[in-house]
Amino acid sequence: MLVVERVRTADGRPVVFSRDILPGKIIGDRADIADQMLRRSIYEVLERDLGIVINHGVASFRPRQADRTVARLLGTRAGEPAAVPVAGRLRRRGAAVLSSHEYHLADAFDFSVVRRGPGRRFS
Repeated sequence: MLVVERVRTADGRPVVFSRDILPGKIIGDRADIADQMLRRSIYEVLERDLGIVINHGVASFRPRQADRTVARLLGTRAGEPAAVPVAGRLRRRGAAVLSSHEYHLADAFDFSVVRRGPGRRFS
């Protein structure tokens, strides 16, 4: 298993802490992959370096209080309702490729959900 942790910034301010987890069988013996994922887009590394194209992903949103680690990394206080975790799984042909857990500072983002109706069901 490979775990890649990053802090993303906006205008120099930490706003997202992400923890991406990949199964070891995907990485194989590529010791350089973790470093590449810290320098480049994880999606780019998956596709260009490992030949893995992501077909789809599912994300869940649930507000939570920031724990000590997240609070320290994002410059807020533990216990503050400041982090919005986004958990998702990316899949290729039905197999999980990446499990991602992201903590977004609540005051740095607006989230929108697009809902799709079932289409015409009654005539």
